[in-house]
Amino acid sequence: MSVLKNGWRLGPKATLLQRLWELPEAQRLTPVVATNSVPIPRRQLTADMREQMREQMRRRMYRLERNKPPPRHRLADLAVQASMEKFLPWRQGKISTRLATATCFQDPRSVRGFLAALLPYPIEHPATVTPQASIPSIRSSELSRLSWTILAEPRMMKSVLQIVTERRALAAVLAGAGASLLAIKLLLQSRPQRFRQVPGGWLLGVLPETQYGRLLFHKIMEWSDKYGEEGVYEYDLAGSRTVCCCSWEHAKVVLGLRSFKMQRFSAFANVTSIVAGSFFSEGERWKRERRILSPAFNAKNVESLIPAVQCVSEQLLQEIDKEVSAGKEVDFSALLPLYTADVICKTALGQELNLLQTRCPDLIDDMKVLEDAVQTRMFAPLPYWKVPGLAPWIDDGDKIKKKFDKRCQQTMKLADSGGKSITEKLRAMEGDKFTNQELLDNILVLLIAGTDTTSQVLGWVFYNLSRDQELQKQVAQEVRSLPPGELSTEQLESLHLVRAVWLETLRVTGPAAFLGFENLEEFTLAGKRQPPGTQFTVPFQYILENDPEVKKKLGNDLRSYRPSRWLGPEGIIKHPPFDTLPFGFGPRICLGMRLAEYEGLLAIARVVQKFAFMPWEKPEPEKTLSFTSNTPVEHITIGVQPRTW
Repeated sequence: MSVLKNGWRLGPKATLLQRLWELPEAQRLTPVVATNSVPIPRRQLTADMREQMREQMRRRMYRLERNKPPPRHRLADLAVQASMEKFLPWRQGKISTRLATATCFQDPRSVRGFLAALLPYPIEHPATVTPQASIPSIRSSELSRLSWTILAEPRMMKSVLQIVTERRALAAVLAGAGASLLAIKLLLQSRPQRFRQVPGGWLLGVLPETQYGRLLFHKIMEWSDKYGEEGVYEYDLAGSRTVCCCSWEHAKVVLGLRSFKMQRFSAFANVTSIVAGSFFSEGERWKRERRILSPAFNAKNVESLIPAVQCVSEQLLQEIDKEVSAGKEVDFSALLPLYTADVICKTALGQELNLLQTRCPDLIDDMKVLEDAVQTRMFAPLPYWKVPGLAPWIDDGDKIKKKFDKRCQQTMKLADSGGKSITEKLRAMEGDKFTNQELLDNILVLLIAGTDTTSQVLGWVFYNLSRDQELQKQVAQEVRSLPPGELSTEQLESLHLVRAVWLETLRVTGPAAFLGFENLEEFTLAGKRQPPGTQFTVPFQYILENDPEVKKKLGNDLRSYRPSRWLGPEGIIKHPPFDTLPFGFGPRICLGMRLAEYEGLLAIARVVQKFAFMPWEKPEPEKTLSFTSNTPVEHITIGVQPRTW
């Protein structure tokens, strides 16, 4: 313990304060004290103000030398905050300094921080009763009352610098240790706990292996077999850490956080300028769009659309008959998209485009171009579409978007469905309703989702019936007695084998084989913390073909095509959520699921009732997976002949 000649006693490590007041008188000349709440830069002090402040400091020094300690809240006056006028430059009222991290002397918080750094140990004074008693440490609440700055002469500042320099090594070690501990703490808080990782390059990760996104879905299926024994693994896609939940146990945790704590990949924001609508919206916007759209797709409204779907299905039968009469094989990959597009246009827009009759593929081709643009922008390393004039050189997304909007507006003007179309019902709503652009965006999403997905599923149905002739005979026997004309939803639901074929095809080759998400809040997955902004992939198709929970309900042969797994003594066995998983999960499940099921079941029943598929003798079609469908690489072309009973 050090004892000064004036009776003060300081803590053993308060060297700075001790030595400041042990300096010779000549080295502590005329310190200036600014007592106002806002410190005044030295260059702005008048002579009278300087003299007044010097007098105040002399009085304090006099009280100190007479062994009269100042009040506790003035103890910090012993700490000198000096003007660095001749050592470091003033810059807009702030001083750059190596003495402390808080350097803005005009900010009381910075002053408190600086004083706290100078006074980390107790300052003690002989008490009047017990010589060994000590004054408690200065608390931050006491420092918070200090709103002054001591402006010293350059010689005093030089002394301060000399004293602090002696402690620089220790201070650097302490500061470095503190900073290191803080950095480690922050790193542990934000750093995710890792899963087994797919090997990849140091910069692009696994992106080259996926051929820059084109084979991503195929690779996820492959990686899930190789690295997913724990039900979850991760891979690096061009610097983005992505966690793949390949088991239902972990996938349902991610899906359960939809739609406000878990959203789609942030990469989906790259495509909102060309494709918007409820499929791509999130948060409150999705909630509003869902509320507006839901009534148009309820069971009652779907029933009102049956005549329109029935009309288009009859046109499909006529076009197949033309191909059969000409002795040609039927290209279902080309014909079925025209069928589903006609259904969507008639039910959503209230206008017949007669795509089947004219065999005009322009609309289908435009949708494929738009889907390619969406995939290109999602995986693009740079937002090239934001550079004026650059996007048309890379994709035609903006061009097709404008073309679709113009076509939809013209079609809606000519609509004449007696108020039964989806668009007319949305326009007739009271209260909150879509703007014209919001309506166009959602109609476009409906066209893309309703055309590509349903047509691809139907193509795979007809392929499987052609490949399995016994199954085809059983289905034909079930639909043989169907009456002509319109079929109600109850009549189609009574066709148990047709429904089993539909469900099994959705399970094996359904749309939306994969979906990607990104969490907005931290949560725990498989016992490991996942920070916000982590990307997740849920491979629905892999789960439906491999997951133990699915095997308990549907059997161990999930990689085989067997519709009978859905049949029980009383008809269809429902296995939620696996029977509807290809349409989504929870509140984000596809709004058009009822319409798509009716459209698909009707096409299967009517086509098999009238035509017989010849045995499939070609190699099994290779699949090209995308975020909307399972598309065969080669068209599904089947020999067809009229069915004779």
